[in-house]
Amino acid sequence: MRFSLSTQFCLRILAFAASVNRKTTTREISQFYGLPLDRVRKAARRLGRLGYLATERGQTGGLRLARPASEISLGPVVRQLEGSSESARDNGQNRSLTEALRGAIDEAETVFWQKLDHVSLSDLSHIAAHKEQQEAQRAA
Repeated sequence: MRFSLSTQFCLRILAFAASVNRKTTTREISQFYGLPLDRVRKAARRLGRLGYLATERGQTGGLRLARPASEISLGPVVRQLEGSSESARDNGQNRSLTEALRGAIDEAETVFWQKLDHVSLSDLSHIAAHKEQQEAQRAA
């Protein structure tokens, strides 16, 4: 499954906020990932409206996770960001698919969401740290 660019930006912001575990800024996130600042700001505002980020405006402002990373599962986040998959499945192009293929796609999508529902931002940070350690060991 492919996510929209907007969702990818949002997931990177959440992952960064979880990894630093402190107040950060959209500028810092933009520089870290090499992303356009205006897109990062837009994504951060959206995450704030959805309740995943606590944001503060002004000179000493910034953003941080609104809840502990261990309490934020990726499945619900992505569902909110991407919207319902039903509308995408019902477009004219997909109507020509056979019932068997539709069933296989539905089953694969169900497994995908079940897996994502059980991965938290905290888990994601641990996985990334473990991969970085493995890469460092290989390079040594």
